[in-house]
Amino acid sequence: MLTDPKQAPRVAPVKGKAPDSCGYTSGDGSAILTLNPSARSYAAELSAAHSLVRDPAVAGMSEVKVTEADGLGQAAFRETAQVMKPPQNVAFVVWHAGSRTWVLTLAESGSGSGKALDTDPLMDVARRLTPRLPA
Repeated sequence: MLTDPKQAPRVAPVKGKAPDSCGYTSGDGSAILTLNPSARSYAAELSAAHSLVRDPAVAGMSEVKVTEADGLGQAAFRETAQVMKPPQNVAFVVWHAGSRTWVLTLAESGSGSGKALDTDPLMDVARRLTPRLPA
């Protein structure tokens, strides 16, 4: 998923405590993969995602798509979007496992090629991480 990954410094420490939050960048800096526990409930995350589908411009995004995901925690969804400034393609997997909601994000810089990122690799990573996550 990332070429020559390097651990990234945490940018938003209020999003979780080590080892709950982590991030990696690609060797060339063009992509970042992060895992964070959500400060919002799963229902609030899902509601926010559907709000972005209806009005992506409010968040500086376009082409937002949300789909339900099976086989991950108690509930899960996938989301893809294009961020306008700086131009990025972003994919999220959000799932509720144990007593927490987790967000796994992959962002790749680019001009918004119109091609959404593939969320299947993110789903695979989320499935492998879930048994190791704190309750």
